[in-house]
Amino acid sequence: MTEVSSIRVQALRLVYLLNFVGLAWTASPPVISPAKPLGLIDGVAFSFWAALSLLAGLGLGIGLAFLRERLDDRVKTRQEIERRLGAPVIAVVPRIGTWRRSDAAQLIMRSNPKSPVSEAYRTLATNILYAASRQPLRVLMVTSSLGGDGKSTTTSNLAVALARAGKRVIVVSADLRRPRLHEFFGLPNDVGLSNLLSDSIRLARATKDPGIPNLRVIGGGPIPHDPAALLGGRRAEEFVRSVREVSDFVIIDTPPVLAVADASILAPHADGAIFVLNAERCSRSALIQARDQLEQAGAHIIGAVYNNFDPSQSTAYPHYYSYYEDDRAGERSLRSGIGTEGKALRRSGDTYSEVDPGNGGVNEPGSARAPVAELVSPEGREGPWGRN
Repeated sequence: MTEVSSIRVQALRLVYLLNFVGLAWTASPPVISPAKPLGLIDGVAFSFWAALSLLAGLGLGIGLAFLRERLDDRVKTRQEIERRLGAPVIAVVPRIGTWRRSDAAQLIMRSNPKSPVSEAYRTLATNILYAASRQPLRVLMVTSSLGGDGKSTTTSNLAVALARAGKRVIVVSADLRRPRLHEFFGLPNDVGLSNLLSDSIRLARATKDPGIPNLRVIGGGPIPHDPAALLGGRRAEEFVRSVREVSDFVIIDTPPVLAVADASILAPHADGAIFVLNAERCSRSALIQARDQLEQAGAHIIGAVYNNFDPSQSTAYPHYYSYYEDDRAGERSLRSGIGTEGKALRRSGDTYSEVDPGNGGVNEPGSARAPVAELVSPEGREGPWGRN
C-alpha cells in the first residue's frame, strides 16, 4: 500500500511539470518594464557616455605616462646632459655589436680603427685639441659618477687617438683601488703610480711602452693601503708637474666621483675634467651630485662623453648608420686574419696589428714610430720617452 502511494505522488508531480512546460511554450512572459531605445541610457544620450569613457581612459593613460616619467630618473637626451652638467657633450660613443662588455678591456682604436666607435674617439680627440688651442689643457682627468660608465675605456682610446694625431701622450691609471688601465694595452701592473707616490723610484721605471708611437702608459701599480692619502700627498703634485713637463697631454684615469674621494683630490691638479656618462643608466640625481662635488673640489669640467649610446633609438644621429658596414667589414677582417692591403694580422691578447712581410715587423695603422731621439724629455734627463 505504501509503494502505491509513492507511485501516485510521483505521477502527480510529472503531470504538474508537463503542464508547466506547456504553459511556458504557449504563454507570453510577463512584461516587467518596457525596453528603452539604444540612444538613451537612464534618459542620457549614449554618445555622452561614450565620450565620457574616452576622456576617462585618456586621462588615466596620461597620468600613468606622467608617473612613469617621474619615476624614471635616467638622463635621456644630449640637451639634458648639457643643461644639467653645465658643459657641452664633446663626443657620442655608439654601442655597436658585442665588443663593449663590462668585463672586457678592448682597445677599439687599435683592434678596429675604422669602426664608428673609433671615429667617435677621434671626434673626442679633435674637440680636445681644439679646446687646448684656446686654453691651457695639458693635464686631463677622466671620471664618471659611478663605476661601469666606461671611463677607463674612454681614457685608453682617447690616449691612442691623441697619440696618433702626433701628440706625445702619457696615460696614467690613478684608480689605485681597482687598477685596470694596463689591461687595455696588455701590460703588467707590477710597478706604477703607487710606487711613484710611495717609493723613491724614477719616472722611467714606472713608464711602459705599449707599442704605440707617441704613447706611454703608467699603470696603477700594487694596491696601497690608503690610496686617498697617496693621491693627496706632496708627491702626487710633484708627479703631475713632472709628467706635464715632458708631454703634450697627460690623461689620468680616476675613480668614480661618488664612490670615493680620489677624483676630488686629484681635481685641483688637472687643467680639465672629462665626464663620462652611460646612456643606459646615468641618473639625473647622480649626475647633479657628481657635478656639484667636482665643482666644490675646484674641477673644471670641459665636456661630457655620452657613452654606450644606441643610435637605433634616436633619429638625431643617422650618420652612425653609414659606418655600420665598415664596422662589420672590420670585424670580418679580424676574424679572417687579413688586414689592409692583404697584410696579415698578428694578435696579442685582444689587440691586433699588421705584419709587414717586407720589414718583418709590426706596423701600427695610422702613424709611424717616431725616433727615440725625438721623444726624450726637453731637459735631456731620463724620462718616460727614453734617454737623450
